[in-house]
Amino acid sequence: RGEPGAGATSALPAFVLVAGGLAGLYAASRRPPRPRGAWSRTARRAEMAPDLPDAGVVVLDRVEQKNQLREKFDKEKWWRVLLHNDDVHTFEYVTGCLTGVVQHLSRRKAYKITWEAHSAGKATIACVWKAQAEQFCVNLQQKGLTVSIAPDSMFEGNKGGA
Repeated sequence: RGEPGAGATSALPAFVLVAGGLAGLYAASRRPPRPRGAWSRTARRAEMAPDLPDAGVVVLDRVEQKNQLREKFDKEKWWRVLLHNDDVHTFEYVTGCLTGVVQHLSRRKAYKITWEAHSAGKATIACVWKAQAEQFCVNLQQKGLTVSIAPDSMFEGNKGGA
């Protein structure tokens, strides 16, 4: 034990064994590459189906999911989030609120929306699904802004906000 190199040489083989063991485990856990086109490219997801008599698991194809989303989208049309002019808040405050709540708006775009609301009386902030429009509206109202939502079908031919 008193020799300076005795501890280092005994630790070296253990390190090599550990490294070799990890490399072996890694190599064993890797799957061989699958041949191109060998399996279907359709993504599947399992879901509990309590309405089935055996209460088993149903496998949904991605195509079914897309059709369900498309049907939901067709039922739920676009809604506009409208900013109304008020003489209470500064341009900087309104611009900051818009960029904070509506994450996809740049500061420049938010300023243009603020200016349009100031000069025209109202401006479109975003055109989104109804649930998202309601969320934006409530969050902006909590910050003190005068905001409303309306179906996009009422604004045919008008310029949009987002």
